[in-house]
Amino acid sequence: SDERNLPGGFYQKPLRNRILVLLSGSAMNYLVAIILFSVVFMIGFHAYNMEEAVINEVKVGSPAALVPYQRKIYQPAFRSS
Repeated sequence: SDERNLPGGFYQKPLRNRILVLLSGSAMNYLVAIILFSVVFMIGFHAYNMEEAVINEVKVGSPAALVPYQRKIYQPAFRSS
């Protein structure tokens, strides 16, 4: 059976109705995306701390003490007020 000949089927509707159905489907995708993004940002999410790790001391005799390292002087990043 050819779907184009079904009585009351999609292809039997006027062109403007078919266009409206197709555009409505695309519009729903955008609407659902906006709703989901809004919900996610209203609930919130975990922001990862991207600051550099600072090691203040290493215990003598620990595995970390055996690893050679370069001493670095901590300089905070420039932040304008």
